[in-house]
Amino acid sequence: MHADGYAGSEDLYRSGDIHEGACMAHIRRKFADIHRAQGSAITDEAI
Repeated sequence: MHADGYAGSEDLYRSGDIHEGACMAHIRRKFADIHRAQGSAITDEAI
């Protein structure tokens, strides 16, 4: 299941029948914010 890390979805994964395909949009946004503020080469590569 494609998910964004919402804690309410965790019960779905307990049985092991459903596996999380996590969304990277939330972490990508943090890298983009840092990159805009600092111009870091590491954040550029991460994005």
